[in-house]
Amino acid sequence: MDIFCVKKMIERNRDKFLTMILSIALVVPLIAQETGLNSQNKLDAILNAMSIEDKVGQMTQLNIKLVLEPEKNPIQVDSQALDLILKNQRIGSFMNTIGRALTTEEWNYLQKTIRYFTEKNDVVPVLYGIDAVHGANYTMGSVIFPHQLGQAASWNEKLVFQASEITAFECRASGIPWVFAPIVDLGRQPLWGQFFETYGEDVLLAERMTVASVSGLQNKEQGLNVAGCAKHYVGYGLPKNGKDRTTVHISDHILRELHIPPFKAAIDAGVMSVMIGSHDLNGIPMNANRYLLTNVLRDELRFSGVLVTDWADIKKLHTTHRVTTDYRESILAAISAGVDMAMVPEDFVFYETLLDLVRSGEISEDRINQATRRIVDMKAKLGLFNEQDYSLNKSVGQESHQKLAYDLASESITVLKNRNNTLPLDTNSKVFVTGPAANDVRFQIGAWGRTWQGMDSIVTSESIMSIYNGIQVHGESTTMSGITVDTQLDVESALLMASKSEVIVLCLGEKPATEKPADITSLAISGPQLEYFNRLHKLEIPIVVVLVQNRPRLLGDIAKKASAVVLAYQPGSMGGKAVGDVLYGEVNPAGKLPFTYPRYEHGISTYDHAYADEVDPMYGANGFNPQWEFGHGLSYSEFV
Repeated sequence: MDIFCVKKMIERNRDKFLTMILSIALVVPLIAQETGLNSQNKLDAILNAMSIEDKVGQMTQLNIKLVLEPEKNPIQVDSQALDLILKNQRIGSFMNTIGRALTTEEWNYLQKTIRYFTEKNDVVPVLYGIDAVHGANYTMGSVIFPHQLGQAASWNEKLVFQASEITAFECRASGIPWVFAPIVDLGRQPLWGQFFETYGEDVLLAERMTVASVSGLQNKEQGLNVAGCAKHYVGYGLPKNGKDRTTVHISDHILRELHIPPFKAAIDAGVMSVMIGSHDLNGIPMNANRYLLTNVLRDELRFSGVLVTDWADIKKLHTTHRVTTDYRESILAAISAGVDMAMVPEDFVFYETLLDLVRSGEISEDRINQATRRIVDMKAKLGLFNEQDYSLNKSVGQESHQKLAYDLASESITVLKNRNNTLPLDTNSKVFVTGPAANDVRFQIGAWGRTWQGMDSIVTSESIMSIYNGIQVHGESTTMSGITVDTQLDVESALLMASKSEVIVLCLGEKPATEKPADITSLAISGPQLEYFNRLHKLEIPIVVVLVQNRPRLLGDIAKKASAVVLAYQPGSMGGKAVGDVLYGEVNPAGKLPFTYPRYEHGISTYDHAYADEVDPMYGANGFNPQWEFGHGLSYSEFV
């Protein structure tokens, strides 16, 4: 905060704000560098200068759409709306975007405008949060890394750390200091639509990758750190019916053995915030679960940062979980359970209701002070009380960042089958590249790309190399999609082109999606893709299947008939080049499965299954028969 802002605030309300201003201008920038009573005293000075309205505002997070003019490109702030919201509700945080990625110029215009109106209305600097789950994905031109499942397949903590550092850098270049990542849930239910956002099924691997991610995002040494957010506390990744935001049943023993440890690892690594899951656990909605939010998270795990809800989850205590009589009771339950900040995000009732609950004595001011202290402390540690640097925007997507994205994608790609050394491909061979994911970079980027679900055309406007492009640079190749995931296109023409080739590279997968839109009822690969494979197989030409998918899809005959099977996960903006280089042997594949790849629809099991699940005393060891086991992955190396 500069001296002109300080003078302006003093002139407006000298008595009320003098203490807070002096603290902010002179003291708060040092808080992140100090510990103990001295630092706490400085926080106390700021909090004591804040009204109860200021404090309740800090606990309120709203969608940025509320203050943007609709359908404007480039974006345009509704200055009157922003001014009124900050003046009347004193809000502490904005989040999200307008449904698409913004340029760095748009981001910085937005952040500067918010900054201007916070200073105009004497509000504590606003904290901006966003889902940057595999790079600064909502910033045009930024690098996009493989999703977390692919990152885990690299088993390379150093690369994950460096990717997280770059994510922090490119988010800061957009003026964004808080990212809702990493996802700390275990991936043990592949029907779940966010399976690909996890680090896989193993608790130790998830812990190691979580620590690498948190440490990279929050690395103060580069001076451009952001606040990480471990999510979704806790057990969210194991829904009973496989659907997102639904009921989870986990015993206390399993919860503590498998699902809590990655969160503890994040906390021990210093994660600044935790996001609560939208589910109910054993019948109790997480956002009202005082035992897990306070007794376990705060008292046992010693988490001292900000605890934030997911989208509209306090309201859903009434509308979805139906454990409260109305919104007011939902707010009372959530704040009493331990919630610090509500991702409201699109109503003004939360602020007024919480304020009334405090004034009526139903929620103590001490509880509000506790939450506000955590929020203001995080803002101070992020340097939000200092003058902000908006000069980094030209550094987004720089060559060194692209190189790291390539390295991580290359090390994640997992060769599952390689019969008769079909791979690596000969550069002199004629290759036909086909399938829905062959020449459509949206499959490589996945959800949380330049848009939420990832299927919008905005990502195709960027110069991102497709898998076909990555193959094309190595040798003679032709391409034709032949099919989409759901429908056949010009299959006969594609078959004719394929018949003239020596090798077929068939890129299969599923449409990018996440959260509720990614809910499925079957893991089977789509019928058109399976039928297309079988017709290509009749040509008796070797087929290399490249899987670009959110989760393991059951392959049926494909696994048996294909000459080679390569799992690319969702390899990101450098994934096309990485896949091409692996297929041609420029890169020796090193990826290993971070999950157990199932063979049957009802044969989902993890590597750490019980012995009784594997051995039948009457019929032998036939209970555990996956397509490929956890940790499986081939290379081109020969050992003698």
